[in-house]
Parts: sequence; structure tokens; C-alpha cells
Amino acid sequence: MAHIVSSCGANNVDKNSQKEDWTLDYERHGFLNTQNIDFLKKYYDWNDEELLYIFAMHDPRICGFRRSELPTAEQRIAESRNTENIYFDYIIQDSKKVVHVDLVEQIGVNTNKLNKDFHPDYNNYLQKNFFTKPDNCIAILVINQKGEYYQDGWHISKEQISNYSLWLTEDD
Repeated sequence: MAHIVSSCGANNVDKNSQKEDWTLDYERHGFLNTQNIDFLKKYYDWNDEELLYIFAMHDPRICGFRRSELPTAEQRIAESRNTENIYFDYIIQDSKKVVHVDLVEQIGVNTNKLNKDFHPDYNNYLQKNFFTKPDNCIAILVINQKGEYYQDGWHISKEQISNYSLWLTEDD
């Protein structure tokens, strides 16, 4: 599958609304520079794993749900467009690193004390660069070691995550 990339930094947006198949849809696609990759590696303990999956949640005060309505941290889910559920622990393998980030830094700090797989949004980096739309209460960012990424929010399906993974691991 060929796809054209016009962005070269974390703040550039590549809308994908012309796709007819929603499982091929994404909000943003681009490349991170070395400094941004190093930041993610440092704060989210991303080492040699081929892909980094970041599942993020926005401030519950601006979202249409309360955290108490969500499953426990280990079972957090996002509702997909085809009514299946995606567990945030989806597709954990040796070649992949999965982290959960709370975009409210203090909530993330407190959650991290209970479960080291959950993190705060350090220096509001993710919120400033990727998850700028608070109406996307739940979002995903998938990044490869070269810094290429796909991002989507709220309605995320297993098929979409699989497509992002495939695209990011394809040989050039």
C-alpha cells in the first residue's frame, strides 16, 4: 500500500478524509525529529522495541465521561466504530512498547505510583504536539524507531491499529 506523506514535523497535519474505508483513516501522519524521539524514549522507557503505542486520555472534566465509569486501569477500553472494544493492552509483543498516558499530569503521576505502565504527559509534550483536540477524550499515537507516526482519536478500531502497525513496519 502506498501513502504520501507531506509532513515533516510533529505539528504538521495530514488529513486523510478522502479514504472511503474508515479502517484506513487517521487524523495525523508525519515524522518526528531526533530530539522528539529521544524525549519519548527517555520518558516512556522506549528502548529497542520496533513500535511505541501511546494510548492517551484527556481531562475528564472536559470529556463526556467520568473516570469512575471506565474499567479499571488494567482494563481501560476505547469504543470502536464497529462496537467492538479495544483493550489498551492490545498487541503487546517484544517488538512493541505500549504505554498509557494521562494528559492531566497530576492524575498521571498518581496513577503511575499504582501502575508503572501508566504515565503522566511529561511537560505537556503530547498535549501540545499531538492531542490538541479535547473532544478526542481517548486517542492513540503509534510511532516507529525512525520517528514516523500515525495518530487517531476517540473512535479507534483494532483494524486501524493493525493498519498503522503494518504501515510503520513496511520496508521503504
